[in-house]
Amino acid sequence: MDSSRYTWKTSNVTETGLKVIANISNETGIKAETVEFNSLVPYVSSLMAYSGAKISRQNIGLVELLTQINSMTKKNASQAIGGIVNYGHASVAEMSQLIVVLTGITDSIVTKFFANTSVGAGQQSSTRYIDFGGSGIVTLSSYFTLEELKTINSKHHKSYNSLNSLLTSYQQKSLELFNHWRDTLTFAYSKHFGVYEQLEGDDPKWAKNQRKSALSARVLDTARAFLTFGLYNRTTMFYLTNAREWASIIGRMRSSDDWIERYTGDQIFDLLAPQLELMGDVDYTPEAADLIKYASMDETTKTNFEKLDQWLIKNTESFHPDYFCTNQARFELDVVELSVSKSSTRFDPTVRLIALMILEVRPEWNFSKICSVVLCLNYELQIQLSDLLLLNYDCYNMVPGRFNTHSYSFDYDAPLSVYRDLNRHRAWTRYSPLVNGLSGDNIFQGFGLCIPMYLSHIQEFRDEFYDVFVDDLINLESQRLDLLNNLKNEVWMHNNIVKDTLLFATNSRFNMSAGIKEISYMTDRRERPGGHIDYRYLAYQTAKIHADSEPINAGLRLNRKGLNVLEPDPKNRYDFLDRS
Repeated sequence: MDSSRYTWKTSNVTETGLKVIANISNETGIKAETVEFNSLVPYVSSLMAYSGAKISRQNIGLVELLTQINSMTKKNASQAIGGIVNYGHASVAEMSQLIVVLTGITDSIVTKFFANTSVGAGQQSSTRYIDFGGSGIVTLSSYFTLEELKTINSKHHKSYNSLNSLLTSYQQKSLELFNHWRDTLTFAYSKHFGVYEQLEGDDPKWAKNQRKSALSARVLDTARAFLTFGLYNRTTMFYLTNAREWASIIGRMRSSDDWIERYTGDQIFDLLAPQLELMGDVDYTPEAADLIKYASMDETTKTNFEKLDQWLIKNTESFHPDYFCTNQARFELDVVELSVSKSSTRFDPTVRLIALMILEVRPEWNFSKICSVVLCLNYELQIQLSDLLLLNYDCYNMVPGRFNTHSYSFDYDAPLSVYRDLNRHRAWTRYSPLVNGLSGDNIFQGFGLCIPMYLSHIQEFRDEFYDVFVDDLINLESQRLDLLNNLKNEVWMHNNIVKDTLLFATNSRFNMSAGIKEISYMTDRRERPGGHIDYRYLAYQTAKIHADSEPINAGLRLNRKGLNVLEPDPKNRYDFLDRS
């Protein structure tokens, strides 16, 4: 670790209770924070893992166990902690919980982070609490290291300045339209729903400030369509998981094509397992440094998908592009309706998994058609596919979370804002080739644009605003495509900018899979009035489709405390004002 890469800070324990340690990247500006659980008893997280490990070989209680470990650590703490690493099975690292909070990171990286993790719990800032544009307009310099910028300025100075101007203009237009529609709809929604009127049947708890909060939230549900996925909007995320999973997460981030994501992977590692002599005067004892020190770069996933790409080209007899792209509205500026459908039950979870992996490198292909072909492959070709996707993982460089399989699977067309919400709330196993895709070329234009339900489902707003709203979105999307066409012509430009420029309105075709437990959670929680209308609607439809199609699971019909839950209705005033 280069000590000049970070500025280190610790909190005042008398104010925070727990000691917070932060390193702030001098290259990216991202702040990473963790917690030292108890400075009086160091290595708490490691000691808990050690205790769990000892349980496997000693039939004694926790008091006796900690007494034994305490006498050992007083003599030689490093000997005890080192004993965990060499205990013989990597699952020991699963018993050491570590917290990381990242501030100043893009939506595109956070959404990808959540999509690729499965063990742990986390949260991300809601769009309702982010100061969009507050962090300033992003320049092209954000996409290059200092060394790369030196080369670009010396060889491509003129084109760099021209493209930087286009990127600035695009962001300014995005924020201009966001603010315009936020102001316009604040007045229109307030009048239509009678936000400041006290009507018969209104909840007496709806004070003026609560009504105002509801109005602000519902307006944002619509206006955020014009926001970008990862430029001027910076977000904060919190994640808690075990040391072994952190090692795997760090490895995946370190292998990214996006240098900011790579640096952030290094930053998390340097926070959780720092070289203490390079930290200056910072008083900090890492909780479980030895348990994540095997967080090497994960080249396996990237390499396997590159091999899959070549394999598909080689096996065009089975996987001919013309067949899979038939009737596909690929990369168009069409307006797309929200939709959810249940994946065919004739495809078992493994077949669906393989199809999703193929979508990683061929996102424009038809999912059901891929499933049909995979199902009919001969034994030899199925073995080849398995080897391509699953070889060379180990107990530290683990198979990513998107390889999870479940009994039930659903396919969606919904905007990136909704996919972000579902990620943020840790709902099911989620897979979106638009987010997960390794190549920027594959996601150049997305899959159409989704219009928020308040405009598409309320006749008054549809008559007055819908066409203008759609025109504004399409014009902004056209400006984005012009920008990217210019960027694409420059050999020095990275593809990772493509995801960041996507609009929240961009349709993301994604798949979500779950078991009965996860479906029950979505049934009971995610359709409630407090959430964004579009993703509440999808949650409701998903649970309804499942209950109607699976008689044995009909007990999961939408109900709460014995009462039927009504379908989320953007036209309903009570639903609009209810922020419970």
